[in-house]
Amino acid sequence: MTWGDICKIASLVFASSGGIGVVFVCFVKLAGNTIAERLQKKYELKLNKELEKYIATLDKKNYISKARFDKEFIIYQELSEKVYYMVGDNTELFKVFDSVPKEEDERKIFYDKRCIPTGCKKLMTTLSTKRCIPTGC
Repeated sequence: MTWGDICKIASLVFASSGGIGVVFVCFVKLAGNTIAERLQKKYELKLNKELEKYIATLDKKNYISKARFDKEFIIYQELSEKVYYMVGDNTELFKVFDSVPKEEDERKIFYDKRCIPTGCKKLMTTLSTKRCIPTGC
């Protein structure tokens, strides 16, 4: 038996089945398309769920970043204000054209009047800075 004989027999079997062969081919094609569509929808649904989980994770991280930024911004505002006033008081400590009293008691009162407020501001700034060290905040 040769390949030509096998092809003749196969074509005779297919032709003898008549319309059943055409119906079978259409059925296989329709079933294949239906199965492919269902698999595609299932896979698409799975991908959408994974995408939603990923977006939720990103939103959570974004919220944490925003909350941390807000907290740090408040700390920087507080420190900036204290440093601003401390620097202003330091410039008042020793003016360029200043007359210091010659008597020791008056000079002590004079320096205390200038140094105590500046020292308090420096102390408050130092305490705030130490309180807001990154490991403590």
